[in-house]
Amino acid sequence: MALFASLAFLSLGFLTYSSVRLGEQAVRTHVEARVSEGSAAAAALVQAQMNDLTGLVESYAGHPFVASALGDGDPAHINQPWVTATLSALRASHQGIAVAFLADRTGHLIDILPATPTIVGQDFSYRDWFKGVTRTGKPYVSEAYQTAATGHARVVGAAAQIRGPSVGGSPGPVLGVLVAAYDLSAVQAFVDDFTTTDSIRLTVTDQRGVVVAAPGAGTGSGTTELKSERANPAVMAALAGRSGTTKIGAGDHRLLSAYAPVPGIGWTVRAEVPASIAYASASKLRRTVEAIAGVLGLVLLGGVLLLLATLRRRDRAEARRHDSEAFLDSVIEHIPDMVFVKDADDLRFVRLNRAAEDLLGHGRADLLGKSDFDLFPRDQAERFVAKDREVLSAAGVVDIAEEPIDTSSGERRILHTKKIPLFDADGRARYLLGISQDVTERHAANVAIAGAKEDAERANRAKSEFLSRMSHELRTPLNAILGFAQLLEIDDLEGDQEESVEQILRGGRHLLSLINEVLDISRIETGSLALSAEPVDVLEILDETMALIRSLANERRIRVEVDASMAGVRTVRADRQRLKQVLLNLASNAVKYNHENGTVRFSARPGAAGRLCIEVTDDGPGLTPEQLARLFVPFDRLGAEQTDVEGTGIGLALSRRLAEAMGGRLEATSAPDQGATFTVELPVAEAPPARFDDMPVLAPAVTTEATTGGVLYIEDNPTNLRLLERLLAQRGGIRLLTSTEGAPALALARRHRPDIVLLDLHLPDMDGTEVLRQLRADPVTAEVPVVIVSADATPGQIERLRTAGATDYMTKPFDLARLLELLDDVLAARQR
Repeated sequence: MALFASLAFLSLGFLTYSSVRLGEQAVRTHVEARVSEGSAAAAALVQAQMNDLTGLVESYAGHPFVASALGDGDPAHINQPWVTATLSALRASHQGIAVAFLADRTGHLIDILPATPTIVGQDFSYRDWFKGVTRTGKPYVSEAYQTAATGHARVVGAAAQIRGPSVGGSPGPVLGVLVAAYDLSAVQAFVDDFTTTDSIRLTVTDQRGVVVAAPGAGTGSGTTELKSERANPAVMAALAGRSGTTKIGAGDHRLLSAYAPVPGIGWTVRAEVPASIAYASASKLRRTVEAIAGVLGLVLLGGVLLLLATLRRRDRAEARRHDSEAFLDSVIEHIPDMVFVKDADDLRFVRLNRAAEDLLGHGRADLLGKSDFDLFPRDQAERFVAKDREVLSAAGVVDIAEEPIDTSSGERRILHTKKIPLFDADGRARYLLGISQDVTERHAANVAIAGAKEDAERANRAKSEFLSRMSHELRTPLNAILGFAQLLEIDDLEGDQEESVEQILRGGRHLLSLINEVLDISRIETGSLALSAEPVDVLEILDETMALIRSLANERRIRVEVDASMAGVRTVRADRQRLKQVLLNLASNAVKYNHENGTVRFSARPGAAGRLCIEVTDDGPGLTPEQLARLFVPFDRLGAEQTDVEGTGIGLALSRRLAEAMGGRLEATSAPDQGATFTVELPVAEAPPARFDDMPVLAPAVTTEATTGGVLYIEDNPTNLRLLERLLAQRGGIRLLTSTEGAPALALARRHRPDIVLLDLHLPDMDGTEVLRQLRADPVTAEVPVVIVSADATPGQIERLRTAGATDYMTKPFDLARLLELLDDVLAARQR
């Protein structure tokens, strides 16, 4: 009996010990696994949330319209309205985006929304978002930081590079960086929602171990501090790419902590639960078994109680399993995208989350067991089912970028859906899993961007058409003014009459200069200004400029001199005529706005590598900082319009644009009572070849016979007709035919077969281009030279008409001497 009792006690003691150990181990393993699953699931959700954000930014950065807005990456060539439209669309496309901004390829801020003018232009290349996206060349989620924009929110930056068109299959050049600053309050809301009734607490840190979100750390409290937890062993392990569980602390403050890295972005997620709560069931089990073991005399009863305890442990394990499933259900419910599962055989819904109910507008009870044909229009249902069958056959993930779907409210949404089959142990597809993200706003933003681009292109075409019309309407009457004035100038005039004609010519030429400057600016902006870059000798171009400005300088008793230190200056690469135009404008301003008996000095100095700076300095009254800021604004004369100094206020604006079009820049420095210095910086070039100007000039051949022939002038402006009649009246032997409309002119050309046709483009009955086409199509007139005389002098127009068969092109107001020379050449050739 004693032996039996001993054996019984030993058996009972061993059974008690084993049960306690096994039970505690099972509970601890289950609890640790559950906490570990929680950290892993949270890491996956954080990854998905950040991937959605970087995907959104990448899709905007990759849009051709955004690259077009940046041009070649030069800040001077950026289309600011397009940039602002892109940032507005990006910020509106995601509720969590606090700030959207764009930096150039060096990290300098181009624009930001909400607008924060004080930081535009600052260098942010030290920011992690710029370093990360530059280092990897891929979309990048930055460390947490406090934005410098309005509000100073705690954010992380999702950045993507904007590249130009690819070259030879290689990625295009980097033009800039597009960034969406994601408010950490959005991540904080996720952490707060994730906290369960079992007191599992989540903490998310960035690449440095700085806390991104933690329980009770919502931004609503006003906390903006970025706290680091890098010293935490669990955080350090997760930053190193490891996952696991650990116990930290001691006594009542001991915690069970599970940690995991967030793949792809370098963040970490830590799930913690107090050990007293996590292992409460183990402690209770120990006390129960010890109490059972205390009843030493009731071995049988102890065995029964032990069996009951074992069954209870199994039930608890089952309950834990159910809790784990409930936990996963909670994760799926909190995913913001629609998640659904279909049976692989009949493709009926067997599982949906809350986001699916919200999107489709049906309760879960109305969706489960239904097929696509029960919920959607037939054409949509057939398309969905066909794609589902394709997914089940492909046995892999199928990505559907844009999928329209009609909700119960009749609203059409656009979804980005990924589908994948789920297989059983035998490898047979049992279910189909789908995750759909609502990208309606992103789709609308892309459509809006495309529409904005189309509007901009339409506006650009309208601008070109306006320039063509304006050129004609302004030059046509000016042609008559300058033409008749030149005729008067030929006649013998008295002193006052000669001075009056000179004033007419001076005013007309000033107006013509203004028209040309306005058109030149517009051509630069539309990219239609033709420039001929060549090596230009700086001293030579300055000598020519000084010769042109010297008479004006003498009138105001202004000294014009060249700095002697310029002896070593070589050449620059520029359009010769345009460079002289820029320097002449700067020099004339330096004379006009100088003090009487003042000085204008030309000098040059080396600039940045491979650049040369040409400076025009005066000792006039100078400019205030406020005036200096408005110096290059078109038509702003800074109050000079109230003086007797002539000007239009457009010369400096045109000069700056011309300098930039030649690959250089124009800047100014000044202070009150200290004069002003204008600096033209251009690239250095090799010494130019010998110019034709330096070669011997051959005298033109003199014809012994008088020029004769017939001229047909097609022009709807009576004044211009009268001008040509007056001009040719001085030349004997030329027979002039005129017509104000195209149709009668064609009949005259066929009947009289003139030796040359002068054709205006804007006629009341038909376009001059059509007249040209019919003249060339008719065998009778196909060989007659046709010279276009029009005020529409855009380069594209001239090239188009030459291609259509025009012999030459003269712009209004035309030079009468050149017109007579052209007529002599053509008529003489026809006589031969």
